Amino acid sequence: MADLSAGSRAYTDFEPSGPGREGDPSCRAASSVCDKRLRHASRPLDCRGERNTGDTGPRTSARSLHGTPKRGEHITTTFVVDRNDLRGTHWVDAPAPSLQEGELRLTVDGFALTSNNVTYAAFGSTMNYWCVFPTGDAETGCIPVWGFGTVTESGCAGVVTGERFYGYFPMATDVVLRPDQLSASGFVDKAAHRRELHAVYNRYTRCSSDPGYVAALEAEQALLRSLFT
Repeated sequence: MADLSAGSRAYTDFEPSGPGREGDPSCRAASSVCDKRLRHASRPLDCRGERNTGDTGPRTSARSLHGTPKRGEHITTTFVVDRNDLRGTHWVDAPAPSLQEGELRLTVDGFALTSNNVTYAAFGSTMNYWCVFPTGDAETGCIPVWGFGTVTESGCAGVVTGERFYGYFPMATDVVLRPDQLSASGFVDKAAHRRELHAVYNRYTRCSSDPGYVAALEAEQALLRSLFT
């Protein structure tokens, strides 16, 4: 992945693979956008997104955080950072929360990763960015990113599986949202822990009704759209 400390830009396709999540990253250049597929591996990523060669931090499993996962249980994998040292990173596997009435589960398909996201982390406590997608651990945080997600499970009338949305996502395989103010154009997430955030961070745009959406330009939209909203 591009060196974010140098202000490089990248677009990341976040694709969960099968059990074990083995595989090497591959990258192809597309103008100034680096389209990269991250496959979950046993080693953590460093602050630049490069694979560490040394043992800089453990992979935290669902077993250590939430007990032994049940067979067939859906696992959410999240990339977290040490709030006090952003160079400390690791993956966390945890049982995905059960979907409640009125909620949606979206797979995180792709997101932009820029130096601006480092700013979110640097001011995570001061500006409440750590509150967007809480990890449940006061020592770690999940850096929010702008990108696209697809609904894989719906308990919300008016939204069906397969629909695609643009908005604020975690660096994770999937996320559960609770829509409010649902309309043809999208919805606002009304999770209690996000109420103090600026409205722009809680808005999710339905791609099928977005006149500015172009599937072939998702990378560029993820990278630049937040600058104009």
